[in-house]
Formats: sequence, structure tokens, C-alpha cells
Amino acid sequence: MKSNKVTLLIAGLLFFATTAYSKQPPVDEAGDQALPTAVMPCPNPVHITESRKDKANPVMGDFFKPVPQLSGYNGVTANHQFWDTFTWKLPSKCCQFIKGTLTIWYTPITLGTSNTSGDAGNDKLYIYNNGTQVYWEFLYPNSPFPADGAERVKVITITPAMVTNNRLSFIVQDDTSIKGSKIDLYYCCLKGVDCN
Repeated sequence: MKSNKVTLLIAGLLFFATTAYSKQPPVDEAGDQALPTAVMPCPNPVHITESRKDKANPVMGDFFKPVPQLSGYNGVTANHQFWDTFTWKLPSKCCQFIKGTLTIWYTPITLGTSNTSGDAGNDKLYIYNNGTQVYWEFLYPNSPFPADGAERVKVITITPAMVTNNRLSFIVQDDTSIKGSKIDLYYCCLKGVDCN
């Protein structure tokens, strides 16, 4: 009987010790107690979106020289590049870019033999900012393919380097017709005397 009481007492103490220990605040590598962290909601979330399918507005200073032959939306002539720039205004100077996407809808004008051929197979999308290329990728990673007029969609995740100066410029190479484009951008902005 006495050993049962001792066993229950030890079990109770172990339960109390592990419960008390598990409720202690976390400790960092130096052995100091870590301060609790709290996620603060954005005081002024901003969503910017714009779609285009008619008129391109390239900011020429963002792109290279000399300027090649260009096409607009829904171009039908091969060997003409597509250039466009989205520009936007933010409500204050104190805005932090959170996330965003650039979406393009496109069709090949010519067939695509491979990523090294001189047809649509080697066409790429480039993103430029202030005259510097900050991103590129192939439009057609799977070759060969026919010039079938099938519309494709590509969604590019935007990084902060792509949207400095509140604009995003992009190029689509020359054997592809751009049917439309859209940006979706999310910022967190602050308001106040120092931010206006």
C-alpha cells in the first residue's frame, strides 16, 4: 500500500514538472528567454491590379538599345518583339512590397522546333528594371510544337527587384503574339507625417 502511494506521488510530481516545464517561454541558443512575437496586421493593405489587351506603353529607358522591330498586343508578324511597362502610384512613401504576379496570355506565331531554334521554340520572357534585366524564362519549355494558335498562360511570381520605382517592364520575344497581360501587386503601407 505504501509503495502504491509513493508511485502515485512520483507520477504526480513528474506530471506537474513536465506540465510546468512545457509552459515555460522558449529559450534561445544563448540560454536567454525569447520575447514573445506577435504578428501585426497591415494597417493599410494596398492591392494594385491592371489588365491590358489593347495598347502597350513601354518606358523606353527600361529597355536596351537599339530598339528592334516591335509589335503590339495581338501581333501577327514573326520577328517582332513585344515590349510593355506597367507603372503605378502608391498612397505613401512608406510602402513595403509583399507579393505579386505578372500574368501573360500568348500564342505562337510560328512553330517551335527547340529552345535553340530560330522559331518560337526559343522565345523567352524577360523582365527589365531601369535598363537591367532582372529575370527571364522560356515561354515554351516543351518543344517541338505546332503554330496551332492555342492560347497559353504564364504566371510569373514578382520579386521586389522587379518593381523598384513602381514599374515593371517586360519583353516577349519575337515569334509570339501577346493576347493580354495583367499585374496583381500587394503592398503594406503606413500613413503619417513622415510618409506623405
